[in-house]
Amino acid sequence: MSLAVEKIDCFLADEEIVRLNWFWSNAVGGARLQILEENAAAAMEILGQEIPATFGAEDLGEEYQQPRCPNCNSLDVSFQEYSGLSLFILYLFNLPIPIRKNRWKCEDCRHQWREEPS
Repeated sequence: MSLAVEKIDCFLADEEIVRLNWFWSNAVGGARLQILEENAAAAMEILGQEIPATFGAEDLGEEYQQPRCPNCNSLDVSFQEYSGLSLFILYLFNLPIPIRKNRWKCEDCRHQWREEPS
């Protein structure tokens, strides 16, 4: 369920600043979701819902399994393709030198791992 489905008006503040110059993201506090105060309780309930671990992937013809952290079993994981060093070199010298990381990272416990090919 989403805020749009429930017809809760919302606004993403500082989205353009972060999108156009992402080095300023920390300075402005990132993009922030803003809603009316009377809709706060309903919005928090919707945003707090747990994301299902599996869902149908019609294009693949099979069910997609959301990756989980092997350390704490959290679903809040992200795939990091490039190292932060690549961004630093790009910022400092304006040279696009990609340094591959290819790791999963858990946003809850900060554990990092590589997925073994099956």
